[in-house]
Amino acid sequence: MRILKLEKLLKKNFCLLTKSGSTALYLLIKSLNIKGKSIIIPGNICYDVILVILFTGNKPLPIDIDKNQCLSFASLKRIKTKNNIGAIIYPYMYGNYGDVYKIKGFAKKNKIYFIEDIAPSLGIKVPNKKNTYISDYSFCSFGQGKIIDMNLGGSLNINSKIVYERARNHYSKLKVFSKKVKKKYDSLNNIYKKIVDKKISKKQFKLSNLKKYKDCFASKYNFKNFFLSTLNNKIKNINITNKERNKKAIKFQKIIKNKNINLLKHNKGAVYWRQNALVDKDRNKLLKYLTANKVYARKFFPSLDTIFPFIQNQNLKLVKNFELKILNFWVGKQTSLKNIEEINKHINNFFFMRESH
Repeated sequence: MRILKLEKLLKKNFCLLTKSGSTALYLLIKSLNIKGKSIIIPGNICYDVILVILFTGNKPLPIDIDKNQCLSFASLKRIKTKNNIGAIIYPYMYGNYGDVYKIKGFAKKNKIYFIEDIAPSLGIKVPNKKNTYISDYSFCSFGQGKIIDMNLGGSLNINSKIVYERARNHYSKLKVFSKKVKKKYDSLNNIYKKIVDKKISKKQFKLSNLKKYKDCFASKYNFKNFFLSTLNNKIKNINITNKERNKKAIKFQKIIKNKNINLLKHNKGAVYWRQNALVDKDRNKLLKYLTANKVYARKFFPSLDTIFPFIQNQNLKLVKNFELKILNFWVGKQTSLKNIEEINKHINNFFFMRESH
């Protein structure tokens, strides 16, 4: 199935509906014939991407991020050996962007595929510059918590008919996503959460333990026409959706003025997948307190070397800094403007109680 409204929005020739964003990335890497290469990613990316890279026969190469929490151009330039780099995956982290045009230029100069991860940023409007081109390759997710939340689905977005036909062929050969596979994925996700919370060792994520989960990230799904129709309608209204999300993010920034928290602002034209904050002290205790008071807050994303034993800390200075301080707040329909006022009260109460003792 092709997603026609998405093709129009992204100005792509083909937007293929897939079971998930992970499956879309898997199909893209396979269809570009990238194998035995290093694929550059920011050191704070979602762990699903790491597994997809491994399942396609490639190696993840994490590098540091910039102040916008996106892949760092300065860190990219320091990479000495470029011959074995197959692709750069650029996620617009949390709906924001950094030196994306410089990174695209780097990829073009070194004949490296540039792949945009637009899962957290659908509808983003990065200010354009002369002599720059949007990538021919991107992937998206419509899973739980994404900007368009269908609880399922992803898209492979490309211009090449050859790559599109290859992707369709690869997709047709994948196993159908089943309840059994879903159960296996949930089990893996629980392991991931326990590693993040340091309840179990990251050795649980050694390579030999991960191979059996391939069909969790590369599988097909038989979508109904109603799903596609609903998805197209939501894509049509993406600007309205993002306007509401950005409105809530601005509300967060105006209301929360606690000295222990720094609310981060996005660049012009960006969207808010989450409203991020950096907490100077007691981040984990604050998170526990907020969760107990039914506030949706998370500490995504941790540094990849704390999750995978085969990934080493390669000068991930800013990744590490954000990992210790970051707190994400929901700006989707689940959060009302009144909820934001309540969150502010909970934050102030927490630090008042800490300082009183």
